[in-house]
Amino acid sequence: MRILPFIIRIASALPLCSQDQHRSEVFPGPVSDASFLYDNRCQCLLLVGGSPVIHDSVRSDVWQWNGKLWMKISATGPGSRSFFRGDVDRGRNVVSLFGGVAEVDGKLKGDLWSFDGNKWIKRSTNNIGTRDHHKMVYADHLHSFVLYGGQYDQHHNPDSVTWLLKDGIFTPLRMPGPGVRYHSGMTYDRLRRKIVLYGGGTRPAEHWEFDGIKWEKIVTTENPGRKLYHHMTYDENQKVVILHGGWINQDPRDPANSKTPITWTWDGKTWTRIAEERIFPIAMGYDRKRKVTVAYGFDDVYSNSRRHIGIWELHQNGWKKVADYGEWNTPEYLKRHTTLHPNDVQAWVTYADVLQWQTHEYPEAETVYKKLLKTYPERKNMVGDLVIVLAMQGKLHEADAYIDTIRVSGLLNKGFYKRLAGLLFQQEKYQEAIHYYKAALSIQPEGGDYYELGCAYVLSGQIDLAFASLHKAIDNGYNSSKHFESNDGLESLKSDARWNELMSRLR
Repeated sequence: MRILPFIIRIASALPLCSQDQHRSEVFPGPVSDASFLYDNRCQCLLLVGGSPVIHDSVRSDVWQWNGKLWMKISATGPGSRSFFRGDVDRGRNVVSLFGGVAEVDGKLKGDLWSFDGNKWIKRSTNNIGTRDHHKMVYADHLHSFVLYGGQYDQHHNPDSVTWLLKDGIFTPLRMPGPGVRYHSGMTYDRLRRKIVLYGGGTRPAEHWEFDGIKWEKIVTTENPGRKLYHHMTYDENQKVVILHGGWINQDPRDPANSKTPITWTWDGKTWTRIAEERIFPIAMGYDRKRKVTVAYGFDDVYSNSRRHIGIWELHQNGWKKVADYGEWNTPEYLKRHTTLHPNDVQAWVTYADVLQWQTHEYPEAETVYKKLLKTYPERKNMVGDLVIVLAMQGKLHEADAYIDTIRVSGLLNKGFYKRLAGLLFQQEKYQEAIHYYKAALSIQPEGGDYYELGCAYVLSGQIDLAFASLHKAIDNGYNSSKHFESNDGLESLKSDARWNELMSRLR
């Protein structure tokens, strides 16, 4: 279930600011899965947790944003982590985060860390196992953190228990709740003294609230709809919950997930749509001193337009960009960056990914992946990317040789072959797609795969093999006539006498 939004990370960017925007030569750079939490001591927002450009098992730097400038607090502690969730205990002025997944080795965590403004401190707690994909917020009226959702072990078992964390002790509350939740949004409504949870999991259009005694499902005539990977915070000045962005599903390449994000408010009775802005946040939080919701992130994710990293503030139902740190995720920038920083491994990985997925410069991507694998042979996941760029160039013999190197790693399975075949098919590289559809079928025959193989045969002009494969699709249960009749790719077969025989076998 560990599916991350597709966010490319680079070390920094060149400032590019208009006159009404703050200019800062120093800023955190793109990180993934971080949190923006307000700290009374510095009267500023803290960017904590998440995964920086270069993953580290020890360093856990914290960045302060005071509305004009960033300041880094160098610290060691929990290390680079995704799904590392927490909040601020406002009575004690302590930031606490729990669990997550270590980016360095992928190990799941079940430890509690606090940040006192200067350093990280590991806290003792009773053992409730690991947690990831969960949410944890502080409820003033309960004097406790509330933890809900996510997974509790390496087998990805979902947790639907409501937990209170107080004085280092997790206490389970046995009660009905929202059910399985991951990639959800959760925040604390201080006025109404309720935890507000929206979206996520297998029912991403649901809204639930927890008052400390019971969970209640909230049903309204209008709401934000399906939401995963969205951000929520509480605006103490307007006394509303702010919800921004999110996807409708977990497919990072679905165009629907790159539409202009919408901002909603919830006042306890009504969801109100207040703004649309191309902000894809890394983190979003409320600045209590300046009485404004702040988002740190990107102005685009997938299009070929120029994308910038920056900071936005929500003023009078509209977002205003207050800092712009320049373009990110462009081949030109990354090539320049890797030249200046040849030891920045993650930047090289990012550069190769952009060449592969966005600009389709496969020969250059091949060069970069081979360079990385020569230096880091243990990174077997890169072999899969190298196989893709080789196959896209028709270098099947070399691609198969690399596949042999990861055959025993656990990364090679039928799903890998099907994904590779599908990518090749989309690029109209039908002969190469046929090669890997056949590899997938050699592991386990399935009707749908024979059908896809038959389509590839048709489009490559191999009609006899196409009919043979489509008959095998029917033999293996793929026998719905609408799939055959409505597929334009099979149109050329309909003038062949064998088409009627094929159709006679369908439901």
